[in-house]
Amino acid sequence: MAESMGVDDLMPRDRVKPSRPSINFPELWDRYGQNLKIPAIALGAIAALVGFFSIPPIKRFTVETGLRIGFNKDASGQDLTGINFKGGNLEKVNFTNANLTNANLESANLKGANLIGTKLDGANLQKADLKGARLVEASLVQTNLGSATLNLADLSDANLAKANLSKANLNGALLRGSKIESSTKIDPEDKLMWQIVNEPKANRNLAGINMTGFNLSSTNLQGAKLSDAKLTWSDLSKSDLRNAKLDRADVSGANLQGTNLKGANLAQATWAKDRAPKTDNQTICPNGAQGPCKL
Repeated sequence: MAESMGVDDLMPRDRVKPSRPSINFPELWDRYGQNLKIPAIALGAIAALVGFFSIPPIKRFTVETGLRIGFNKDASGQDLTGINFKGGNLEKVNFTNANLTNANLESANLKGANLIGTKLDGANLQKADLKGARLVEASLVQTNLGSATLNLADLSDANLAKANLSKANLNGALLRGSKIESSTKIDPEDKLMWQIVNEPKANRNLAGINMTGFNLSSTNLQGAKLSDAKLTWSDLSKSDLRNAKLDRADVSGANLQGTNLKGANLAQATWAKDRAPKTDNQTICPNGAQGPCKL
């Protein structure tokens, strides 16, 4: 009876079994390691620096120094509580959601700065230049904005409780949704602008009032008495001025683009020759026709 054959008996006698390749790490390091040493050291140094600069005091010092020399324009989300930037140049710096509580920013240049959601409670912004700055939803509780320049600034939904706005320039500033209280110090004409925007009502009596530079865009002034009022350079765009009385009002340079003037009385309204009020094809003219209007 024939003997059974195994797998090894079927393999050719002269075939050599393959061996696993071996890796000589010391030899590889000798050959390539020197080329990798410098990048490895550099990466290690970078990692160490990143860790070092993430330490809060070091991080703050780095951000603050960058702002002072004008190298850094992004301080969003940073904790800069109590920082002293009196007279500093912070034009167009991004402070979105930063904490500037009790900061000293007196006379600082903050033109065009992004201060959306920024915490400025108790900060000193006296005489600061905030022209065109965006302060949407900023917290300005007990903030000193006395004599500050805030023309064309966007203060929508900002909290101005107990803030000092005495003698501040708010020409063209947007105050819609902003919060002020009886404890907020604000000049009467600016308080009026805030009321018109945030407490809308028809048939408001504003006869003879000086509202130069007021930002009253998208407000309800239906039936308002504006006889002899001064509306020079006021923004009345997209507002409802139906049946409003604007006789003898000075509307030099006023923005009436998109405004509803149907039924409004502009008899003897005046404007400078080179500063006619602006209307467009979205304006509804006093006679009900679509603009631009020939006033």
